[in-house]
Amino acid sequence: MIINTWNLRHGGGKRIKDIVRVLSENSRTDIFVLTEYRNNSNKEYLSIELEKLGYKYQYNPNSEPKLNSVLIVSKIELKTEIFEILNEHKQRVIKVFNDDFSIYGCYFPLQNLKKDVFEFLLTQVKENRDEKIIIVGDYNTGKHYIDEKGKTFYCSEYFNKLEESGMTDAWRYINNDKKEFSWYSNEGNGFRLDHFFVKSNIKDSIKSCRYIHKYREEKISDHSMMELEIEEPKNEQTTFSATTMSKSDLEKMKVGDIITLGNQEKTEYESKWIKANDNPFNMEIFDCREYAINMVSTTLNSEVANKFLELRKNDGKEYIGHFPENGVKCEVDLNYDNGGKQLPEGIVFKAKQMEEKWDIYKYANFLYFVRSWTGELVYFSNYVPSQKGFKVDLIVLDDSKIEEEDPFFEFRVVEFLIHSHIIGLSVPHPIPKSLENNPESILGYSFSMFGNRGYFASYE
Repeated sequence: MIINTWNLRHGGGKRIKDIVRVLSENSRTDIFVLTEYRNNSNKEYLSIELEKLGYKYQYNPNSEPKLNSVLIVSKIELKTEIFEILNEHKQRVIKVFNDDFSIYGCYFPLQNLKKDVFEFLLTQVKENRDEKIIIVGDYNTGKHYIDEKGKTFYCSEYFNKLEESGMTDAWRYINNDKKEFSWYSNEGNGFRLDHFFVKSNIKDSIKSCRYIHKYREEKISDHSMMELEIEEPKNEQTTFSATTMSKSDLEKMKVGDIITLGNQEKTEYESKWIKANDNPFNMEIFDCREYAINMVSTTLNSEVANKFLELRKNDGKEYIGHFPENGVKCEVDLNYDNGGKQLPEGIVFKAKQMEEKWDIYKYANFLYFVRSWTGELVYFSNYVPSQKGFKVDLIVLDDSKIEEEDPFFEFRVVEFLIHSHIIGLSVPHPIPKSLENNPESILGYSFSMFGNRGYFASYE
C-alpha cells in the first residue's frame, strides 16, 4: 500500500491544474493525505478530477473556505472520524481507518499552538494500543539540529514523546542519519516539516519512505511530496458483514432501494444530467455516483450467490483458447497510456464484492472480460504492448449484441472497462441509444452493468 502526503499551499490557488497533474503522475498511490487543503472555489474541480483518477472516497472536515485543513482521498472505502474535542483545531486532524490500519491525517498549527494537537494524538495512541496507527502530514516542526540546522522548532520535544509512546519516524527508520529537507525559508534555510510516524507493530512492514522534491523545485507547492510504501496484510479469506433490519423495514423495501448502514456522515450526490461545459469530461453526463457508491447488490437466489463465491477462486485460465458465443472479430484502434507499465499475467481485475460486476484476465497477449456473477466470457481482445502502455486493435464479441442503431456501442464498453477497471480512471460509461432517457432506467442499467464503477453515464 502506498500513502502519499503533500502540502497544497493555501488550497492550491491558481496552481490547481498543475496540482492535479502532479496527483495524476502519482496515481499509483492508494491514499493521498493533502494538507493546507481549503473548501474554496477549487473544491469541486479537485473532487471531480480526483474521482477521475480513481479516488472516489474523499474525506474532509467541512471547514470554512479560508481555513487550512486536511483532505484524505482513497481508492478503497474507509471509515472516518472528526474530533470536535480539538475545538478550534478540529479541521486539522481527520482519522480514516479500517480493520487493517488507522491513519491520522494532520496539519499542525504554528508555534506553541501545536501542543494541544500533539497531546491529543498521544492520547489517541495510548487509547488505541492495538490499532496499526499512522500519523502523517505537515507537522510544522521536527528535531533540533537534525531536521533543521539550528534550534528554532517549537514543540520539538514531542517527537521524543511520540517515540516513547511506541511510534517510529518512518523516514528516519529507513534513512538513518541522512539529511533532507521538505521546506525552505525565503532565506534558503531547510527544514524537515512533513513526516510519517508509524506504530511499532507495523514498522517492519515499511518497504520505502522518501521525499519527492521536484514539485517543490518547480514551485507547484512550497513543500516536497512524501511517500510511504508498506506491505499490505495478506488476507485470503472472503468475509461478509451483516446487520439486522426490522420486519416492517423489510416489508417496505422495494427493488432498487438504497440501503444505508450506520450513522456515518457521507457526501450525497444528486442524480441528474450535467451539461458539457459544467464538467471536466466535455460531454453531457448523467451523475450516477449516489447509486454507484451506496447501492448494495442482493439476491434471493442462493445459486447465484454461490456461483459468485465459487468464481472468486478462479484465475481465469479456463478461458484460454475460448471466445464469446457467436463471436465475431472486429478491428479497432484503441491506444492506452499506462505510463509504460505492462499488465501482469493472470488476474488483472477481480471482483471482491457483488457490487463489482466484472473479472478481467490477461494471458499471453490477450484480454478476457468476464461477468463476475455468471462467469460469462463477454469480450475478448488482443493486447499489444507499446512504449507508453498498450493498444487494442482486435475485439471479439457476440454478433447478436451489435445493434444497427449504435454499432460502436460494444467497443465503447470495452474501452470503458479498460479505463475504469484496468487503468483505474473514473470516466463516463456509455449508455445504449435504445435505453429510455429517464433517471430510473439509466441508474438501473448503470448499476447492473458496471456496479460501483459506474459513476457517470453518457449517450455520447
